[in-house]
Amino acid sequence: MKGRSIGLLGLFLLAFIFGLEAQTVPPASQTYTWTAAPTGNAGQLGNYLILNGTNFSRPSNYTIDATVTGTTPAACTFRVEGSSDGTTWYGLDVTAPSTTSCTTSYMESIANRPVLYLRVFLTYTQGDTTTKVVFHWTGAGSK
Repeated sequence: MKGRSIGLLGLFLLAFIFGLEAQTVPPASQTYTWTAAPTGNAGQLGNYLILNGTNFSRPSNYTIDATVTGTTPAACTFRVEGSSDGTTWYGLDVTAPSTTSCTTSYMESIANRPVLYLRVFLTYTQGDTTTKVVFHWTGAGSK
């Protein structure tokens, strides 16, 4: 057991050192809320979701919405991306491979796109200290 603990610690340290992306398994309610998008930031927003069908049926239909509060961001764009391996990502939303604006509250449905991993990828945000953009995911069960 001691060797296994050391091995797990080593794996954790390697993940930390090499900056492996964080991941989250959404709850059985099939909803998830990412933390507010910071201004002046680009890249993966928080954790990516694992949709492997272990905790619930893997959804192929879901909605992504962005709620904007505070000062309207001067610029904000994002893309919903999926992956089959957690490494190679591709656009899932209607504008893929382009991006969608998130300068105002927004909602889109993504249908018939089952993936094992899902993330929100910010391409650009700009606002002030009161600007908050929060993304939500809601899944719809399917096989």
